[in-house]
Amino acid sequence: MNEHDADSVLAGLDPQQREVAANPLGPMVVLAGAGTGKTRAITHRIAYGVHSGALVGQRTLAVTFTARAAGEMRTRLRELGVPQVVARTFHAAALSQLRYFWPQAIGGGAPEVVGTKGSLVGEAAGRLRLQVDRTGLRDLAGEVEWAKVSMLTPETYPAAARRAGRQPADLDVTAMARLLDAYEDVKSARGVIDFEDVLLLAAGILTVAITGSVPKKEDNPAVPISVAEQIDSTQEAFARAWQRWDQVRAADEPGAWVRTVARRIAISAWRKDTNRTTAMERHGEPSTPREPSEDRVAIVAALRTLGPEVRETLALHYLADLSVDEISRQTGSPPGTIKARLHRGRAQLSTALGDKEEPDE
Repeated sequence: MNEHDADSVLAGLDPQQREVAANPLGPMVVLAGAGTGKTRAITHRIAYGVHSGALVGQRTLAVTFTARAAGEMRTRLRELGVPQVVARTFHAAALSQLRYFWPQAIGGGAPEVVGTKGSLVGEAAGRLRLQVDRTGLRDLAGEVEWAKVSMLTPETYPAAARRAGRQPADLDVTAMARLLDAYEDVKSARGVIDFEDVLLLAAGILTVAITGSVPKKEDNPAVPISVAEQIDSTQEAFARAWQRWDQVRAADEPGAWVRTVARRIAISAWRKDTNRTTAMERHGEPSTPREPSEDRVAIVAALRTLGPEVRETLALHYLADLSVDEISRQTGSPPGTIKARLHRGRAQLSTALGDKEEPDE
């Protein structure tokens, strides 16, 4: 489409939304409250970029938190004349990339994603000779999910669980930590992954695809040898590329620039790790590893106390940035019901977190 068509995308936007939409290249953070038009601004930014030629629609991806929000974005992008832009949830986009790049980076097909954790948790409990009924298995599966979304490992779980006062299925935190370890072993033995693994593995596979191979320590002692190190070095390289985008885009091989920077970052990280290891050998172990913040643990725990409809409504409003009317259309519930759920959810979270609820605006 021509420049006139691109300009017409900006019609009807307020000055702040127009500023967002008219600058489609480079990183941008938009901070605003729910219902203020952030989704409108970003969809118009994408549409303006495609119509003006700054973006290629088939190579543009819009991501959001929920399937309903992704559907809303697809509808808006289609109405703006750019149906070729893909809009998905973070997990759906990551799973698509994981399945595409796995054969190239690792070989063979990507591992199957399990729909529920029940059978995996049951086998893990059996390995530990734990007697757990069906209700207990459901509680343990929920605890595994809580630990993973809280970025806890079997080593860091006990301290965080004690602070949060958690004791699923009457297991003490030490036994639960062992179950978390056994759960990962069961997944590995079955060759499957769970929903929480999708994002991390996709990031790792993309990194391998970009760098060209799985790094090997014997080839170069300074290469990143773990998925976490690969992700860190590659993300930092892309961040630097965005900061110098005018310079990088003019290069003959922007990809080569990113690979070179990622390699240098990895070498620097390896040197720091070597120095840290040497210092530990001389002076002993550092203080206790950093645990998830109390606020994060408390919020996750509080969200789990909400009913599914209330939790979904809060997520659509505060995470997917949908207004009350938009949530009403998406869920089929009257606007009054949506407002009641929001009020009830805020009140329950306030009680769970020990805060006073702020009055509705």
